[in-house]
Amino acid sequence: MDALAAAGEVAPELFSIYLSSGGQQGSEVIIGGVDTSHATEDFHYIPLLGENYWLVGMSDLTFSGQPNPGVCAKGCLAIVDSGTSFLGVPQAEYQTILATITKGQDCHTVQGGVFCAASGNMTVTYPTITVTLFAGQSGAGTTSGVEFPLLPTNYMFPAFESGGKLYCYVGLQPLPPESWAKGYPVFILGTTFLKTYYSVFDMTNSRVGFARAVGAGDAATLNTVGWSLWGLFQSVPFLTVALLLSMALAVGLLA
Repeated sequence: MDALAAAGEVAPELFSIYLSSGGQQGSEVIIGGVDTSHATEDFHYIPLLGENYWLVGMSDLTFSGQPNPGVCAKGCLAIVDSGTSFLGVPQAEYQTILATITKGQDCHTVQGGVFCAASGNMTVTYPTITVTLFAGQSGAGTTSGVEFPLLPTNYMFPAFESGGKLYCYVGLQPLPPESWAKGYPVFILGTTFLKTYYSVFDMTNSRVGFARAVGAGDAATLNTVGWSLWGLFQSVPFLTVALLLSMALAVGLLA
């Protein structure tokens, strides 16, 4: 990108990423521009905190209908990364976050992966996760934040059916602590987040912008058409066949 900008090939110095959630519209990366037809709202811009990563401040992580676990009580950091699958959460907070999401539900842990039974209305059964990112100082001198909700249908992924139930993979992955973060919890806003929000990476103005993406939807129910054990393997390459078979056995699919 720097080389293209220096050669006058890119102005302004930015790129945008739209990750399709399926359907007829494919994913798209635009160098030097933005296609607003991929967005359902105006962009919310978040200032970058450093030059080495697409690093932003994260002031809160909340769950609808659940007590605030206080994960970001002293502030958090978040890296925006299209190369990370799902939503990366600090290893020290992973179990707390997972327990908040899966409380009282039919869930199974298999080789580190968590699979939960879906319901007719996912937004009733599972919480909406709201990521609040630091947007700068307000006119009154107080900090301001922008909330980015992730519905259950944005972070849970259909895997297989067993006993008349659809089981979904909970799209979280634990992250080891980062020494450079000076004790602050570090999240990674990976493809789970970027499929939900069309993203603009603005190098000229040291900021990243997000707008809810076309296709991310506000659906309360999961689209289960075409999903199967093999379907999950194709869509989530890092899940091995052995893991999928173990998971199926754990809930009695192959018993």
